[in-house]
Amino acid sequence: MLATAQKLAGLIDGSESDNRCYIEALGRVLAHELTRLNYGKLRKGAVRGGLAAWQQRIVACHIEDHLAEPIPLATLAELVGLSTYHFCRAFKQSFGIPPHRYHTSRRIERAKALLTKPAPSVTSIMYFGFSSATAPRYARAAVRAAAVGVPLPVGVAAASVTFNRK
Repeated sequence: MLATAQKLAGLIDGSESDNRCYIEALGRVLAHELTRLNYGKLRKGAVRGGLAAWQQRIVACHIEDHLAEPIPLATLAELVGLSTYHFCRAFKQSFGIPPHRYHTSRRIERAKALLTKPAPSVTSIMYFGFSSATAPRYARAAVRAAAVGVPLPVGVAAASVTFNRK
C-alpha cells in the first residue's frame, strides 16, 4: 500500500498528462487497499447479537453451580431477561455452542478433572449426572474422555464402551 501511495505521489508531482489513465488506476487501487484495510479493522470489533458480558457471567456461574441438575432453558433465559428463543441464539453467538451442549461439556470437564485426581470414586462422578456405568450417555462421555487421554473410571472396561450403529 505504501508503494502504491509513493508511486501515485511521484506521478502527481511530475504532472505529465500522458500518465492520466495510470494515475487514475493507481488512485483506484489505493482507494481499494484503504477500504480493505479499514473493513478488516471494523470486522474485528465487538461481536454483535450475543449476550452482554454480565449476562455471560450470570449464565456461566449458574451452570457451574448447577452442573448435576438439568437446567431448563426458560430458567437461563429468565436469569438474563430474554425470551427462550432469543436466549438460545444469543448464547450460541457468545459461547459458540448451544446451551445444552455447553452444560454437558462443563459436566464432562468436571468429571474429567475428578478422574485425574488420585483415587477418584465413581460415586463422585455420578453426582454430575452420570448415574450408571452402563448408561449410554455415561459410555459416550467415557469414550470422549478416554479419547483425550483421561483414564476410564475403575470398573468400566474399554471393551464395554461401544456405540450401537443403526
